[in-house]
Amino acid sequence: MPKCTKVVSLPKNDWIQPKIYPESLARATCKELSEDKIKWHKNNPYNFDNLLVKNNFSLRNYDDLVFKVGNNYYQDTPVILEVDSVPIISTRPDSDGLALISAIFCNEKNEVLAKIVDNEWIADLQNDFWDIKYSPGNLMIRNVSNTVNIQMITKNEEIELNARMYYNGHRIELLSGLSSVGCGRFVGCLFRGNKCAISIESKKNL
Repeated sequence: MPKCTKVVSLPKNDWIQPKIYPESLARATCKELSEDKIKWHKNNPYNFDNLLVKNNFSLRNYDDLVFKVGNNYYQDTPVILEVDSVPIISTRPDSDGLALISAIFCNEKNEVLAKIVDNEWIADLQNDFWDIKYSPGNLMIRNVSNTVNIQMITKNEEIELNARMYYNGHRIELLSGLSSVGCGRFVGCLFRGNKCAISIESKKNL
């Protein structure tokens, strides 16, 4: 049985040559990917382009999934967090009813260091990220100073996302013990059927 793990440590400013990773069968064995998607991933195993490292992942049925972001829970909530009318973390079903998640991760200078776009995670190696680890069901990205870090774990019908990041000067901490966005604190909340769960506006926009 294939071992369901793959660790990618990528040094800053080094030229990354494309490689072939035998992860398709492992991801199917781990039940992250359905078998009908194995062929595509075998032909497109890992993508490197202009110092970007990226890969995608599959989630289950949108209606059945619960997103645990920090220590709060979200279900059937298209926008989990928005800042200044920009969705920072959002979810939606695809045409087959499977869940898609998108997110933006910035540093204190408001530079986008990493993002998730419809289940494809992308990290910019030209920035100060130094550690990227991915295995089916588990993604971790962090920078040198650990001021920005992202960890996402899939557990059957639950997706767990923890992060430290910024957006437009707002410090965002979505941690298992406490979630804080700017001056707001959120502990043990359940959001279900909301168009937008958490929305904050900068004073300059008010």
